[in-house]
Amino acid sequence: MFISKNQFEDTRQHIEDLRCDAAILRQEAKVLSEQNRFLQTTLDWMRVRLTQIEHERAQMLYNFTGVKVQVPSIERETPAAPRPGSVSDILAAVHHFGDVGDAEALKLGVDWNADGTVNYGN
Repeated sequence: MFISKNQFEDTRQHIEDLRCDAAILRQEAKVLSEQNRFLQTTLDWMRVRLTQIEHERAQMLYNFTGVKVQVPSIERETPAAPRPGSVSDILAAVHHFGDVGDAEALKLGVDWNADGTVNYGN
C-alpha cells in the first residue's frame, strides 16, 4: 500500500500540531507551578498573621476580663511521607475478623449468652 503525498503532509501537520500543543502545555504547567509557589508564600504569611492576631485577641481578653482562652495555631499541613515497610508489617496492622480462640476470648471478657448472642463483658 502506498502513502500519498497528501496523507504524508497531513500526518506531518498532525505531528507538528501535537508538538506545538505539548510545548504550550509545558509552558502552562511551568506558569501554574510558579503561581502555586507564590500562592503558598502568601498563604504562609496569612497563617502567621492570623495566628498572631489570635494570640493578641486572647491576651486582650485576659487583660480586660481575666479569662484565659485557648489560642488556635494555624499552620500548613505537611503531608506524611510514606514509611517503607514489609508486607508482614502491613498485614499485622490490619484488623482480622478470624476466631481469636477460647483462651484469648476469656482474657478479653467475650462470652456467649444463653440465646446465642455474643456477650462482650460490658
